[in-house]
Amino acid sequence: MNAPLRIARELSGLEKMALLGGWKPGTVVLIMWGYFDESGEHDTASGNLRRLAMGGFYAPWSAIKALCVEWREALDVEGLGDFHMKEIASDEHNYMSWPPERRQRLDRFVGILCKHATHFGAFSYPVQDPDHAFVQAYKPGLSRALIHLEGVCIESGQRGNIVFAQTEQISNELIGRYFDGANWDGSFDGFAVRKSRNEPALQAAEIVARGMKRFMQDGGITYSFSRIRSTLKPIMFWPQDPTAALSAEPSGMRKQHCKA
Repeated sequence: MNAPLRIARELSGLEKMALLGGWKPGTVVLIMWGYFDESGEHDTASGNLRRLAMGGFYAPWSAIKALCVEWREALDVEGLGDFHMKEIASDEHNYMSWPPERRQRLDRFVGILCKHATHFGAFSYPVQDPDHAFVQAYKPGLSRALIHLEGVCIESGQRGNIVFAQTEQISNELIGRYFDGANWDGSFDGFAVRKSRNEPALQAAEIVARGMKRFMQDGGITYSFSRIRSTLKPIMFWPQDPTAALSAEPSGMRKQHCKA
């Protein structure tokens, strides 16, 4: 394991809001936050998106704050600048053959996520026409994340905010147009699109997104995804029965067209 890398880390966007706004525990007890990332399966020949997986979690501010603290401590211990599943666990299907120190590294971060998340969300949508990927996959994924956020808020009596990881498709402009058109209100207060750097909660959300991607890709249940499921905390899936949706696809279709 590399020697610890001590870095003067910036605060996340939410932590800056709390600092500037003078938040105290009592003033934010009724705010529920959702953090979501996306991971795509692409056609090996054309590179076009074939299926989008969107995954993340919901938790109150107190849990998000605690996650951020523990996440940064873990980054320092592991000598990492940031956490990216693609870089440290791209071959997670071989987890059991990893050396102990490598398994312990992933265990540390997955454990922090499982400890502080109160609900999980994992959604997957196929793309029939690459030119309309946003409409066919991203918009329903965004809607599903908000539908479940509203359900969590109603259940807990809290208001809701949601944060998405910035990608080529997910930008402030695109998401802003979506929310303006969707006219969301009810328990929902607002949204943000941020880069994963300096956002521990978005880095944690990547664990869920990549786990759902892998499952819908070929039925593989990664170690991290099995840990999430074993918490027995509520998980909102779409399709509602991912196993049935996967088995309904033509045999071998996944492995022929998708890259890891």
